[in-house]
Amino acid sequence: MLSYKDILNNEYIKNEYKKIDKINPYAFSHGLQHINNVCEIMNSLCDILKIDKEMRNALLIACASHDVGQYESRDNHGLKAKMIVQELFDNELKENKYYKDILYSIEVHDKKNDKEDSLFALLLKCADSLDFSKKRLEPNHSDLSLYRPWEDIDDIKIDLNDNCFILNIITNGKENFKERFIEQKFTKKIVISFTNLSRKLNLIPIIKIDNKEIII
Repeated sequence: MLSYKDILNNEYIKNEYKKIDKINPYAFSHGLQHINNVCEIMNSLCDILKIDKEMRNALLIACASHDVGQYESRDNHGLKAKMIVQELFDNELKENKYYKDILYSIEVHDKKNDKEDSLFALLLKCADSLDFSKKRLEPNHSDLSLYRPWEDIDDIKIDLNDNCFILNIITNGKENFKERFIEQKFTKKIVISFTNLSRKLNLIPIIKIDNKEIII
């Protein structure tokens, strides 16, 4: 059965992600660094939520594929990615019972506001949004001004405690990080995707910075 590693080992996919990072105007990766980070986050989510091996594999396929449509433009890149995946892997993907979920979640992954979405799609949206630590920054990018708080984020940790779903942002302890983090545009997407997934799971979302709960 097709795995996410098969996706990432495909020459066309690898070349597309390399091109995406070269032309991307942002200070953070939408290429292979981002994809590997999202797969790592998804594995953590699957471990915490005890998601079975078959669904995990399907989710990781979606993670590996979701941004491959960004080369020409970010506009409708989810739909473009879905079409690329179908063109390259459709016959093999049809053997997967999550075939429709994989394609649908790739297509809608950038629409973070839809709280009524399927669990599968919300998991992809959340894993995608939670890649916001310094591991995603492009080290040679000339303009980090919009993403300066990312430099201060060492890691993110996700945990489940009773009926609470906890996102803990681990920083380097720089002063006024909380205020700078809250005012950033990307913070809203993080909060929305994490909250929507939590509610789908009937869990209470809690966001912390260095183990201290915050309200956003």
